[in-house]
Amino acid sequence: MRGSAANDRIPWIAVLLSLSLAAIVLNRWIVTDLGLLSFGRVWHFHVNYFDFGFTRRALVGTVLTATGANQISSNAYVAATIIQHAAILVLVGLLIFGGARKNGHPTAMIIALLSPAMLIHRGYTNGSLDVFVLIVAALNCLHVRTLLVFCALVCAGLLIHELFLFLLPAQILCFALRKGEVIRLTTLFSGTFILPVTTATITLSFIHLYGAPDVSEEEFRTALTEAMPAAAEQIPGWSGFGLLAAGQMFPVNTSIMTPWIVAMMMVPLAYLLLLIAVLLKQVDPASAIWFIAAGFMPLLISFIGSDYYRWVGMAANAQIFMILAASRTNGWAPNPYSKYAVAWAVAAPFGAADLARPFPLHQFVIDQFL
Repeated sequence: MRGSAANDRIPWIAVLLSLSLAAIVLNRWIVTDLGLLSFGRVWHFHVNYFDFGFTRRALVGTVLTATGANQISSNAYVAATIIQHAAILVLVGLLIFGGARKNGHPTAMIIALLSPAMLIHRGYTNGSLDVFVLIVAALNCLHVRTLLVFCALVCAGLLIHELFLFLLPAQILCFALRKGEVIRLTTLFSGTFILPVTTATITLSFIHLYGAPDVSEEEFRTALTEAMPAAAEQIPGWSGFGLLAAGQMFPVNTSIMTPWIVAMMMVPLAYLLLLIAVLLKQVDPASAIWFIAAGFMPLLISFIGSDYYRWVGMAANAQIFMILAASRTNGWAPNPYSKYAVAWAVAAPFGAADLARPFPLHQFVIDQFL
C-alpha cells in the first residue's frame, strides 16, 4: 500500500540508482579492451520472418526490422546498445506502474529495482533476449487482466525465446492472485491454468516443427552480413545459424556439476532462499508450495544450458514478480527478511557463464582500476 510521501520517494531513488548501475554495466565497452564487441551477439536484433521465413527466436528481430529500429545506427553494436537501453527503460516502467503506483509497497519495489538479477543484470547479459522475455512476463504478472491477452502474450513470449516457458508458472500464479482466485490443487483444472498451458503447448509444437530458418546457411550468413556488416564474423556464433537450425529445442546440458560449480552457486542460491522467505510472508500459507515450486522452476534450465548464474537470476525474477503481485493484491506484510533482500544489491550483477567470476562487476572494477 502507498505510505507517506517519504516512502513514495524511496522507489524513485531506487529507480535512479538501478538505472545508473545498469547503464554503467551496459556501457562497460567504454573501458574494456573489446570495446563494442563486449556487447556480445546481436543477431537476434536482425533475424526476422521477412528474410528467413518463420524462425524461432525471431519475433524481436521481426518487430525491430519492421519498425527500422535495428538500423538506428549503421553500426550494429551501437544500435544494439541503444535498443538494450530502451528495453531496460520499458522494463523499469512496467515495474514502477505495476507496483508502487498501484498499491504495491515501496519495499517490494526496492527489492525489485535493486535486485542483482533484475535490472542490473540486464546490462550484463545483453547478448541475449532475456530483457524482452522479462518485459512480456512483467506484463502478464503485473498488468494484464484478461485471460485472452494473457494467452496471446504467452505465445509472444515463447516466440521471443522458448525459455519463457520456465517463467510461465509464476505468471499464472500472479494472474490468479490478482484476480482474487484461491490457489489450490483445483487451480490446475481451471481456465486460468489450462488455457495458458494449452497455448504454450501449441506454440512450442509449432516452433519445434517449423522453427528452423527457411534458407541455407550461406544465404543466412550473407543476409545477416548485409544487415549488420559491423558485426559479421566478429565473434564466434555471430550469425546464430547453428543455434537456430538445431533440431533440439531443449538440448541436454552435458557439462559436469563439479564441487567448484556448486560452491560458486551457493551465494546466488542463498539469495533465492531469502526471496522465498520474503514471498511466503505475502501469500496464503496454504498455497505456499505452489509459489515455492514456481519460484524455483527456472532452475530447471540448468539441465539445458550451463549459464547457471543466468538461470538463478531468472528464478529470482520469477520470485520478484510474485512478490510485487502479492503486494499489490494483499498489501504488504512487514517481515524481517526484506531488508536483507534489499542489501543483496551489493552483489550486482551475478555472473554469466564464467563461474570463475561470480561477481563480475566487482572483479571488473578491481582489474581495470585497482
